[in-house]
Amino acid sequence: MPVVNVQGQNSIIEQSPPAIITDGEISTTNRDRLLATAAFTPALKHIKKMSGHYDAMRQTKRDRIDAAQKRKGDALFHRNLDAAEYAKTGKKLTANVTAEDDATIHEADQEITEESKRKIPVVDIDTVMQQAPRYRNWLPHDKKYFEGDTRHADDIRRDVKKNRIAAEGKLDIATQSPRKVEDALRSGMASLRSHAEKGKPITSGLLQGYTVDNRGEFQRNLHPSITFPEDWSKPTQFSDDLALVDNALDVSIWANFDSYVAAMTKQVMEEATDDANAISDAERPQMIAAAKAELLAAQHAEESANVMCELAGIPVFRPYDWPVIVLLQVEAPPKAKNVSRAPVVPAPVKDADLEFEDADAGDDE
Repeated sequence: MPVVNVQGQNSIIEQSPPAIITDGEISTTNRDRLLATAAFTPALKHIKKMSGHYDAMRQTKRDRIDAAQKRKGDALFHRNLDAAEYAKTGKKLTANVTAEDDATIHEADQEITEESKRKIPVVDIDTVMQQAPRYRNWLPHDKKYFEGDTRHADDIRRDVKKNRIAAEGKLDIATQSPRKVEDALRSGMASLRSHAEKGKPITSGLLQGYTVDNRGEFQRNLHPSITFPEDWSKPTQFSDDLALVDNALDVSIWANFDSYVAAMTKQVMEEATDDANAISDAERPQMIAAAKAELLAAQHAEESANVMCELAGIPVFRPYDWPVIVLLQVEAPPKAKNVSRAPVVPAPVKDADLEFEDADAGDDE
């Protein structure tokens, strides 16, 4: 599956699940049974714990906002009652009378603003639990990180996050850099040749001396003609019917092939403003593979720092497209090598194998 890169977004690592496991419906009991003995069970327990912790933090945030809004509403109600009473008696409502309610309203507004700004990380446990069974037979990623590093966990995480962002940049370069001019021209020539082949008319009718009429008799070719290629027109929003139309574009390319080649070459050369940083078709697959491996290694290192921070009570904001295999700390098992099988030699037929034929023949007699 190809890597999808969107400008301005993080790069992702493609994931190739085994064919025996899908993201289809699976009962909770069977899923838990599958995951209970998986190599990533400790990581999965940590993910579930942090998901519940972050959910609790969000609920606490909502509760605090609701409580502050209630205090504010009660204070406003009491303040309005005081204002109505003073209006009845004709007395002036002073600041000292409403001081307590005003202070309560001000404090509530501040708390609501602060709580609304506070962001809490999200761990998509539903997606993790849905995809986890497909990786139950994968190998644990047991590389140790940051042993002997005495820095604070958050400082370590900042450094490895920079490495991950740099690795994403390398993958973006490998996938988004333009092609070399020679590769673009080669593809352009192939496209023009394809059009020219489609636009080549049939002229054999001009050279045909005789034809056969509807009675099967030979007659002179009195009406020689050229058969120009036709193509089906595309249906429109007003009609779904298709009709044959002259394939003028392909015929034009066939008739003026050299002119089209020159114009295409000129346009490619004008648009190739960054050929020095372009990547050839031969080099790109290796560059993408190397960049993906480097990015995956950087993500594994950053996830190790993420877990350190969470164990230290520091909330961690992961990218929205953080791979599940990184969260589970697993890696794909090595691909099995093709083993050449020994040729099958047919076993010799013994006489005993044919005794049943003789027995049948004896019974017939």
